Amino acid sequence: MGERRDPFIEVFREPFDRRYGLEESDRNFVNALARGFDILRAFQTQPGELSNTDFSRITGLSKATVSRLTYTLWRLGYLDQVGRKYSLNPALLSLAYPVLSSQPGRQAVHEKLAELAHQTKCNVALSVPSSNGINMIYLDCFNAGSVNTLHTDIGMRLRIANTSIGRAYLASLDEDERQEKLDILKEFHGDDWNDILPRIEAGLESMKQRGFCTVDGEWLKDTRAVGTSVTPKPGGQSYSLSCGGPSFAVSIDRLEQELGPRLVHVARSIEPLLRHY
Repeated sequence: MGERRDPFIEVFREPFDRRYGLEESDRNFVNALARGFDILRAFQTQPGELSNTDFSRITGLSKATVSRLTYTLWRLGYLDQVGRKYSLNPALLSLAYPVLSSQPGRQAVHEKLAELAHQTKCNVALSVPSSNGINMIYLDCFNAGSVNTLHTDIGMRLRIANTSIGRAYLASLDEDERQEKLDILKEFHGDDWNDILPRIEAGLESMKQRGFCTVDGEWLKDTRAVGTSVTPKPGGQSYSLSCGGPSFAVSIDRLEQELGPRLVHVARSIEPLLRHY
């Protein structure tokens, strides 16, 4: 049997030029540095400790390269070594703190999103687009519900093309910006694009008609979510919201009849809070 398709692992299979929109001859890009970050990102694919063999399987890098990278990150204090395995050192939080502290909008809407998660017993997330035009990044998120098996966290990356939160973001752009992003996504997704584009277009139409769009099992199997955009002011930071959970706990009817309208209401209520950021 082949390796189970995992969207978190798939990103490592893409060459750097495709992943980051680089020219193949870009001499300013430091591959070794990018590979070091891939080692750290590998922990997004599974919790707990990882061995060099695990890193090699996840990233596709040779074991010799992985060994040098993990040793360097350990010496820098960003990894802890436990036997033959590694875990993330809390020192990494010192790198993330300046990013979170530079996003005051997150603090302004934190309580409203936490309340929505508590009331719906669903996962709720606030996201911003990444610089590469391919992913959305969770800026804040809330996991709720005792039966919820989908666990998300701040900093998690999701595909723009395959998620409700990403399609909601595309809907918030003007036509020229959207076409620019679609061109990037078309290049990235390659042969899958002919299947993905109609789904994006349906999401854009849903955003136009209802103010939200839904995705059922496209990002992760057996999960559903609804997304909407937040547009505090022209030219300002773009935000998107999502609300969802595992398919057995969240029906499509509930997504469309309850969670979608509620998410739009929350989005409109937080727009004034974000206008100052």
